Amino acid sequence: MPSSTESSFLMSILYVYLGQKGGGQEFNRIMQDFYSRNLSEKIKFLITNKVVNAQSNAISKNNFLKIHRPNNILNLIRYLRDISKFYSSLNSGQLCIDKVVILMMSPWDYPFMKICRMFGKEIILIVHDVYPHPGEFWPFKRSILKRINMCTRLVFLSESVLSKYHENFPNKESKSSLVIPHPIFEIDKKIIDKNWVSNEKDYILFIGRISKYKGIDILIDAVKSSTKDLNLVIAGSGKINKEESNYITYINKWLSNEEILRLISEAKVIVFPYIEASQSGLLPIAMSLKKTIVVSDQPGLIEQSANYVPLKVFRSGNSAELRTILEMLFSSESARTQIGTRDIKSGLTERDFASKLHHFAVN
Repeated sequence: MPSSTESSFLMSILYVYLGQKGGGQEFNRIMQDFYSRNLSEKIKFLITNKVVNAQSNAISKNNFLKIHRPNNILNLIRYLRDISKFYSSLNSGQLCIDKVVILMMSPWDYPFMKICRMFGKEIILIVHDVYPHPGEFWPFKRSILKRINMCTRLVFLSESVLSKYHENFPNKESKSSLVIPHPIFEIDKKIIDKNWVSNEKDYILFIGRISKYKGIDILIDAVKSSTKDLNLVIAGSGKINKEESNYITYINKWLSNEEILRLISEAKVIVFPYIEASQSGLLPIAMSLKKTIVVSDQPGLIEQSANYVPLKVFRSGNSAELRTILEMLFSSESARTQIGTRDIKSGLTERDFASKLHHFAVN
């Protein structure tokens, strides 16, 4: 007779992320790595068909269900056919699913969630945000609520997000939930090279998708108003008004994982100047590389970095306070080195995160 641990891998679980890039892909990768050591045909991943790195080589192609992303008329037709095939597979018993885990919401997952509920499948949702960030198009608050309503259980990445959930949905019926902290990402240091950035001077780094809620203008103001020789690199995709400056370097494109690692590894200080935040997927990478980190006092960021020693915090939106911190960090090489090389006290590993999510799903 199999043990309870072995039995937990006999349950059929469908993990879903139908976005193209970003944090959802990292959670997909983490779960695939976890199951690659306990490979079972009962574990399935619902992914879009042309996403790079969405499918691990360590897992059989039989563990993946692929759909078309409806980005044009032809793919919209294919997407509708995919929905029909998914329904038919469940209805015929060809596809057997006990539980469904939504790793991160996307605009295209709702029909599949709806079908799973029609067949009485339990759906577990990882709640990354409970409302859209300022300046963000997706997700709509209504879209979040519709998905939450279909789910029987919820996973939150921080106590901060759980608190925001109760604040924004005070009349919602109580659902079984669990807080699993955002993991500290495992870094493949073999792909980190030196001198990738053309700016050879010590630099401050903002990295990530460009968006209003991330407070990039506050960081730029802090650097511009400084009397010190501060150099800033802003790296990420999105619309930004580039200022002609000798001390600001723009890398305005979607960054590969390798580029992200190189930029963070070479930076002297990484700043997260967010004016609103639930968590950041890039903060754990900077923590993994033991870099000097400066964050605004948004509760989600403070909680996520609570066990990290090399940290400076400024009041959200206060560029003068941020400038003072940056000037202090760059005024003494020994001070910056000391902050940037101290160890992380603790943190949830990728495997710990995957194990907690797996056991919450099967129990």
